[in-house]
Amino acid sequence: MEKSKKTLKMIGICIIGLVIVVAVNMLKKPSDPFKASTNKLAYQHIEKVNLLDNPEEDGDFYYVYFYRVGNSNCEKVEDSIKTYARSHSAIYFVNMDEKSKDYKKFDWNKFHEENDIEIGKVKSNGKIEYYEGESKEKYTKSKEKDEYGKTKGYEIKKADKEYLKINKKARKGYVYASLETPDIDYYTLTSEDDVTIAGVPTLLRVKNNKVDQFYFDSVEIKSIMKKLNK
Repeated sequence: MEKSKKTLKMIGICIIGLVIVVAVNMLKKPSDPFKASTNKLAYQHIEKVNLLDNPEEDGDFYYVYFYRVGNSNCEKVEDSIKTYARSHSAIYFVNMDEKSKDYKKFDWNKFHEENDIEIGKVKSNGKIEYYEGESKEKYTKSKEKDEYGKTKGYEIKKADKEYLKINKKARKGYVYASLETPDIDYYTLTSEDDVTIAGVPTLLRVKNNKVDQFYFDSVEIKSIMKKLNK
């Protein structure tokens, strides 16, 4: 009987210890995968004021990568960014957890209100009834470009409580093609301008003190990194 009590006590201690370890790991903030350092081989971070400086040692162009620690979309491109950085020094980093105040926020609510398209309604059985001439594929497989040459990316959204928070012009119970490609003009950006970042990950290429290429979200960035890392 005494032996059984000791065994149960040991099991209890082990369980408590395991719970503590799990809790600590859950509360522990992920480490910065691109942490700044004075080491010459470390990842180089850049301040907003120097964003378009184009140092001579970087050659014709360089990249600036905006990210947040622990962001799921940033994690999707983390390995490919690291692969590029290992063989190219001309890439700089901006941790938006620390530097978001230096950059202008994109007004997603206004953007959705002005650009999302009502394409159908939700029937009583929960299924979508599209208007004549409308369909999911018309938007999710669209090759249409915006004025900056970016392919417009859409998501099909039912106007529930969450969607109505970002598009106050939407009608509850209806269906919308929600534009997810922000319309930001980086081409005319100067060192005096506010720099708008719609979200992370974002990748800018700077050439001759101007942004000449830019990429939004993990899909676009993963695609360009695949080409650059060949």
